[in-house]
Amino acid sequence: MTTDSFKEFQEVSVSDKSTCVLYLERNNKDVLHLNHMLACYKCEPRTYERFEQLAELKRRLQKLCKSNLKIISSLHKRKGSQMIGLDRIRKQFMKFNELQRLVEDYRNPGLMMG
Repeated sequence: MTTDSFKEFQEVSVSDKSTCVLYLERNNKDVLHLNHMLACYKCEPRTYERFEQLAELKRRLQKLCKSNLKIISSLHKRKGSQMIGLDRIRKQFMKFNELQRLVEDYRNPGLMMG
């Protein structure tokens, strides 16, 4: 999901839980795509520091994916949907945006220094 999609999510009336589910499912696909990008041979770490960075990124992506699935599951349940706040969903997208930036920084280390 791009930053534009996050803005789109913010502008949509998200009182409809099916809309929230749709956005979270799309976001989860994007999380899986980021994880797939990190699995590319070009991203293989050549130093211990890069190995640790890669492991941390993958761990955080996995955690975000699980959290998205938990929220989606709660939204599908009647009682759970009342407990899921809009702020929590927005935080998911903010975490994704941060991870997306970190993955790009990892994949293009020369751009961080310039």
